[in-house]
Amino acid sequence: MKYDLEQQLKNSDGTLAETAGVPETARKGIIAALLNDPQGTQAADKAKKFELFLKLKGSGDDFSVDEVALMSKAIEIYPTLVYGQLKAILDQRAFTI
Repeated sequence: MKYDLEQQLKNSDGTLAETAGVPETARKGIIAALLNDPQGTQAADKAKKFELFLKLKGSGDDFSVDEVALMSKAIEIYPTLVYGQLKAILDQRAFTI
């Protein structure tokens, strides 16, 4: 299924999230989550995350159910505001902040 990961994340006041003037997009957030390895992450899981990272870096936007599940699990590292937005994007649900 295709996903729009260029959506810009928002702050709690509804303004667009940026770091040093650079937009914070869903793609960037998911990539950062995939590259985070909590203690105890198995090598096989790291390999899957790396392959998905490469796909995302290559502007991939068509993902399998398993890839979406892996992204959904990876974003659990984030606080509620970021997690909620990324999860809504991966679930292809509309949201307003």
